[in-house]
Amino acid sequence: VSQDNIAKFQCEFVSMEDGGRISLRVESLFPHQFAALRYLYTKGNPDVMINSLKRCQTFDPGAGKSGSGFFVTRDDKFVLKAVKKEELMHFVRHFNSVYFAHMGLLFQQKTPADDNGSFDNSAQIHSSFLVKILGVYTITTKRQRVFGQQVKHYILMEKLFYKRPKD
Repeated sequence: VSQDNIAKFQCEFVSMEDGGRISLRVESLFPHQFAALRYLYTKGNPDVMINSLKRCQTFDPGAGKSGSGFFVTRDDKFVLKAVKKEELMHFVRHFNSVYFAHMGLLFQQKTPADDNGSFDNSAQIHSSFLVKILGVYTITTKRQRVFGQQVKHYILMEKLFYKRPKD
C-alpha cells in the first residue's frame, strides 16, 4: 500500500501571527474506519472522547525504548503517542487490515443477555489487553518566516490500564 492510496481526511488551519503566516494541516488516516471504531468504543457518544482530549499533558511512560513523546488526557483515559514515520508506515502497510478485522470481531462478540434481555459487549472490549488504537494522524506545521515545515505523526489510543486493576 502506498501512502497515496490510503484513505485520508485533511483539514488546514491558517493564522497570522506577528505578521507571519502559520499553517497547520491535520491529516487523519483511515478516517472512516477509526470514526466507526470510536463510535463503538464510546457507545455512540464520541463527544465523551473529544471532551477528554481537550485537556492533555505530557506523560513519561517510564521504561519505553522508543524515546517517543507521549501526551495523556487529564482524566487518564487516552494517550497520544508521537511515532516515527517508519512506525506509522508499518501500521499503514502491514497492520491496519488485521487490526480493523480483529476490532470488528471484538465489537461483535456479545456476552449473555442480562435480566432485561439486552446484550453488552463492553466486557470483552475492555478486558482485551490489545490497546485500542482510535486514530492515526499526521500534523504538518509551516511558518512563513521559517524555511521548511515540521511533520509529526501521532497514534491516539486508550490508556491500557484505565479503570483496570493494577495487580
